[in-house]
Amino acid sequence: MTEMTTLEDKHIEVNAAFYAMENKSKYLGKTLVKRASELPLIKDDVISTGVPELDEITGLGGIPVGFITEIYGEAMSGKTSLALRIAREAQKTGGVLYIDAERSLSPYLLQCAGVQPDKFYIAHPNTLEDAYEMCYHASPAFKLIVIDTLSALPTLREMENDLDYSGFHRGALVAKFVNDLANRMAVNHCACILVNQTIVNPTIVFGNPVLPAGGRALRHFKALSMRISRIIQKNYQDGFCVNLGKNKLGLPRRSCEFYLPES
Repeated sequence: MTEMTTLEDKHIEVNAAFYAMENKSKYLGKTLVKRASELPLIKDDVISTGVPELDEITGLGGIPVGFITEIYGEAMSGKTSLALRIAREAQKTGGVLYIDAERSLSPYLLQCAGVQPDKFYIAHPNTLEDAYEMCYHASPAFKLIVIDTLSALPTLREMENDLDYSGFHRGALVAKFVNDLANRMAVNHCACILVNQTIVNPTIVFGNPVLPAGGRALRHFKALSMRISRIIQKNYQDGFCVNLGKNKLGLPRRSCEFYLPES
């Protein structure tokens, strides 16, 4: 009798679960809860990097759409060149919004990268808050949003010369910004590239003291992390080395070397 009661209780629980799933749109919405079989394949919607060697080590064939990708490295390491190369590939399926915080883009760079000016939009925000508002409202209309660079954007309080403002407050603001940005990119099916600089942490004795700027919150919300560096030039070509750090959708800690011809 007890076994029959247990089986009936489990049957009732299963029916209740299916009933909740069928009526999910009434309380939770149609897209908030879904079956695992309804999830889309990530490999079906990626943006190629334009470099076959880099597409291969990502495991997807490029950067995923709906997620945040970070490209960081030292000065003159090729961060902007790689971001523009990905933007050129993204223009095949949609528009690109390039938030140029450093105000360093020129028609010569765009021509060398092969970017189409008709589908390439450039924005120059004054503060980090302005860049967040641009990403929040522009994500439904673009296939790719690039922020170059995250460290070059001052906050509103830094613009007001607030002497009591510390790096802790900036880190908290970046954490809130990236948290909302990750959710917004996934909902609007838009890819985001954060071009970041590197800093040296003097408290690290063992290991690599060179870390990307932006605080600790950024590492939790990005899906793909690329560290790019220059290598010795070969046959009048720019040599680059990319090391994958975090990779939620493939194998992490892989690297590749490739060469780009000088324009």
